Amino acid sequence: MLTSNKFYDLVVSNTSGSVTGCATSFTPGVAFAAAATVFDTMTINPDGKVQFNSGSTYVFSNINWAGTSGHTIYVRNSNLS
Repeated sequence: MLTSNKFYDLVVSNTSGSVTGCATSFTPGVAFAAAATVFDTMTINPDGKVQFNSGSTYVFSNINWAGTSGHTIYVRNSNLS
């Protein structure tokens, strides 16, 4: 779980976590626990599973969704209700 709140050129390359059934019910490989700011670019690599904390504010200068054919990037907030 990430607890720092300022990053520069953050790359999420962790492909751990799992997906069962519906795509929103995945287990994240990276879970942001608080607000975060990414200076320059945030990159989420193929098969990344990222969860953002509901109610927190996130600021990104640029986002690179680095998906490739045959791979999926999963993103959700922490409030699944």
